[in-house]
Amino acid sequence: MNRVLTCIMGAVVALAALGCQFSPTAPFSGFDDRGSRVVGHFESGSSGGGALSLPGQAATSAITAVEGIIVTTRERPSLTATVDGAGRFTLVGVPSGSFTLVFQLDGRTIGEISLRDVSTNQGIKIVVVLTVVGEVVLVSEERDRVSVSGECPRGPGFWCQNQSGNNPNLSREDFETFADEAAELLKDIDSLNTREEIAGAVCNTGNQFARHLASLALNLAAEMVEQGTTLIGEQTYGTVGEAFDAAVKHLSGANPLSGSQAEALKDVMDRINNAQNVEGCNQLPEDDPTDDDQPGPPPPPTQPPPSGQLTICHIPPGNYNARHTMTIGASAWPAHQGHCAQGVCDYQGSCR
Repeated sequence: MNRVLTCIMGAVVALAALGCQFSPTAPFSGFDDRGSRVVGHFESGSSGGGALSLPGQAATSAITAVEGIIVTTRERPSLTATVDGAGRFTLVGVPSGSFTLVFQLDGRTIGEISLRDVSTNQGIKIVVVLTVVGEVVLVSEERDRVSVSGECPRGPGFWCQNQSGNNPNLSREDFETFADEAAELLKDIDSLNTREEIAGAVCNTGNQFARHLASLALNLAAEMVEQGTTLIGEQTYGTVGEAFDAAVKHLSGANPLSGSQAEALKDVMDRINNAQNVEGCNQLPEDDPTDDDQPGPPPPPTQPPPSGQLTICHIPPGNYNARHTMTIGASAWPAHQGHCAQGVCDYQGSCR
């Protein structure tokens, strides 16, 4: 890439505030010598509202329910943290590359979350929720810094939190330069053809199509991705440019899409901005080259193990790409059978 983003290589981690009381500029002393860092926060309240209940326990409040949950990594079990009374936890020294967070309560696994392509000394903020059936589900993830080479596109959260110059990832001047170039790329869209409109769009969670299109334009302007870059596992769009052009034509009115087509294209841009389908970024392990992140037929159901627990592939409703393997009590299985996205529902066994 011809342009690289300046970044501070010292021990500063920027975490988005987002109502979780994280300081976006707070330094972590000694961070560079201790590996990557995960700071997590349980949202208050469940994903379905009301009281929470864990298998075998009475319904209780959100904070009471999550306090005492043990968080560790499958790859480094000796690294542990305990969720405190405010629903927060911190893991310092997590491995770079890909790893899985494991959430346990009373010796029982209640959720697993995989994080991929973690850089050395990278800070990650995650927000999770404990659902009414007692499972831990990832709500959002933000990473703290941009590497100086080999960069991959970044999501709307990155562009929203790094536009003011208050975080170490990007200066205000660089953001404004990229926003001006992004606005030029989107000049045919009246609502996205100024720097100010780009800045507002990437923070507007109420219009996800425009949010991801503005983010994609910023990624193109910053040369974090190119229009000719091949998309992996997408059936409708072969390159970043094809998806980008279709989105511009839709919002400009040149070639409007149907509601379902627009939703599908928004999901494609979401995957691009989160480097999930971009050639050269977030590639799958060599021993599983055929998984193109598209839904496929689930494996046949398995019988519950003698322990009364099940290993399942949980698919958050409406978000197939957030699927993850987890272990639940057998009694919780009926509630999971209604969790579906893109024609695939929760099924017994590990996610493919």
